[in-house]
Amino acid sequence: MANADTSATDVSGSMFDYANLNGANFEGSNLMDAAMTHVDLRNANLRNANLRNANLASVQLGGAQVKGTIIENTTFPDGVVRSGTFAP
Repeated sequence: MANADTSATDVSGSMFDYANLNGANFEGSNLMDAAMTHVDLRNANLRNANLRNANLASVQLGGAQVKGTIIENTTFPDGVVRSGTFAP
């Protein structure tokens, strides 16, 4: 699924565990409650995406675009972020 385009799509609750999403476009997508453990999201576009309650444990985010991404109770490789938005 590298370079996949799911921009402005509702994929809430989806399971992407162990997927190669390098360079994927999730701009403006609803990824609420998504399971994305051990996922390669390097160079992905996550601008303005909704990552509330998403599990991104062991994810690779190098080079990912995260401007405006909503995070609340989101699990990242080093812990859980309770709330916030990546600065615009």
